[in-house]
Amino acid sequence: MFAATAPDGGSDTRTVVASLVVGVFFGGMVGGVAFPTLPRLGSVLGFSALIVGVILAINRATRMVVNAPAGALLDRDGVRLSG
Repeated sequence: MFAATAPDGGSDTRTVVASLVVGVFFGGMVGGVAFPTLPRLGSVLGFSALIVGVILAINRATRMVVNAPAGALLDRDGVRLSG
């Protein structure tokens, strides 16, 4: 595991956990909002169902390709927290 170092040189686990929870929450909320609203927004903007499907599929395909190498890099190099 890693230990986060606060700018004053100390370790503040609560700050790290709170930051992680907030980041995951808002990241999931933004991603979660796009999937149900994009089909309706696509029809308003004049996109066909095919184009909307391609946009949504590109997001998932990119994540499928990038997540494993990104995780391997983090496992190999660790997480660097700059302060």
